[in-house]
Amino acid sequence: MEGIAQVARRKRLVEAAASLFAAAPYADVQVDEIARAARMAKPTVYRYFHTKEELFFAALEQDLERLAEQIRTIRSDGRTASNALACAIRAMIPAVGGFKAAVSAVEAASGGVQNRGPRLLTKRLRALRGEIAEMIEDGIATGEFRPVNSAIVAMAILGSVRMSVNNAPEDDVTETVADLLLNGLSQTSGSQPHNHGQLECE
Repeated sequence: MEGIAQVARRKRLVEAAASLFAAAPYADVQVDEIARAARMAKPTVYRYFHTKEELFFAALEQDLERLAEQIRTIRSDGRTASNALACAIRAMIPAVGGFKAAVSAVEAASGGVQNRGPRLLTKRLRALRGEIAEMIEDGIATGEFRPVNSAIVAMAILGSVRMSVNNAPEDDVTETVADLLLNGLSQTSGSQPHNHGQLECE
């Protein structure tokens, strides 16, 4: 079992790695750089992580957990269900886009033999799906949303986000996915476009 000092050292390494991987392509980040950024000797890095890939996935897991925490905060801070859902979509778009690109890069660098990335993404996105489903249940409970299968709708939202990222501007994806979800496609007299152009999520 790691002691307090070891846990703190490992966290510092992961933070340094996350910062470097966010700023440069995976192949361009070297373990020497991570060691310098964490203010540690290179042999110390290998005491905690055997390879750069291990560090990458530790950093990725940390970022995914932070996204989940952000979604939980959005859900709990007193917003309407519609606003919470739109803000959650906005938070997911850049994050999921970055995760997809990063995992593709590490898969390419490892010759396709490293398959932990897709499994990790699947596991964490499943947890996000649960958070989104609970947001939908909140809206159903207050009468803001009509009764639907929240789990299936949550899957549809995540699927839309995953397919749309990196293919359109983030604001356009946020507005379109939220509008489609909240208003559907039917052109009815009672339906007004759900404009999130000035969406406040802070």
